[in-house]
Parts: sequence; structure tokens; C-alpha cells
Amino acid sequence: MRYIKAILILIFTIIFFSLIVAIFMPNRYYVERSIIINKSVDSVFSFVSDLNNYIKWDPWSNQEINKKIKIYGKGNVQAYEWDGDTIGKGKLEITNIEFNKRIFYKLTFFEPWENIAFNEIIVDRINGKTQVVWKMYGHLSYPFGRFMKNKIEKMI
Repeated sequence: MRYIKAILILIFTIIFFSLIVAIFMPNRYYVERSIIINKSVDSVFSFVSDLNNYIKWDPWSNQEINKKIKIYGKGNVQAYEWDGDTIGKGKLEITNIEFNKRIFYKLTFFEPWENIAFNEIIVDRINGKTQVVWKMYGHLSYPFGRFMKNKIEKMI
């Protein structure tokens, strides 16, 4: 009985200190990645602004081959939904397009946890090539979402 009580006190202490530490952790994240592509701005923008091509370049698509996807809409009214055992369930929606410059997305996660993130893709001509900048940012929920900041930054 003494061991059970000690284990319960240890578990409670770990949970209590985790909740305290989470108060002082960042509640937002921001990640930015860029690449230079030897193609025209028109070509790159056309490719990344069509969600039918999303599965070809997004970093999570390769994690699960048997996921279900649904893509619908055209232009700046497009959405991409996914459902899988490993990658969970969510939806990516184009919210605004600045032709040949910038695309804004809303990324909604339904499973394994609920969260909303925002993405931007910016294309710009640099020395005859195209620079693509991908930004992702959002809110980290209390308490456990705040422990995910480093993992989110590494996944992107």
C-alpha cells in the first residue's frame, strides 16, 4: 500500500509541475522555410496554388500511403481534406490569393488534437529564379500544446 501511495504522489507531482511549467512556455509558434527553384514565378505559383498538387510537395503526405483525401473547389476557393490513422484528420483551405505573389491558407486539425494554424506561401523572382517562402504560425493550447512547439518546428 505504501508503494501505491508513493507512486500516486509521484504522478501527481509530475502533473502538477508540468502544468506550472506550461504556464511559462510560449503560447504561439512561427516557422518559416524557404527554397530557390529554377523555374518561373508563373510556373511555381500555378503549381502551389492548386491544391490538386499539394500531395506532391507537402511534408506529411509520405507519412501515410493509405490516407483518404478529398480536394474540391477552384482558384481561391479550394479545400483539401485528409483522414488517416497516422496523420489524423484535418482540412486545408485557401483563404486568399494574391496572384503570382502570395497564398494564404487556414489549416484546421480535427484529430488527434483540435487546432487551427495559418500558412502563407510567398513567391518572388530572384536572379531569374523563384524564391518560395513557406510560413506557418498558430496558437499553442494550454497545457499540452505548449510542449509541442519544438516538434512542430522540426516537422515543417
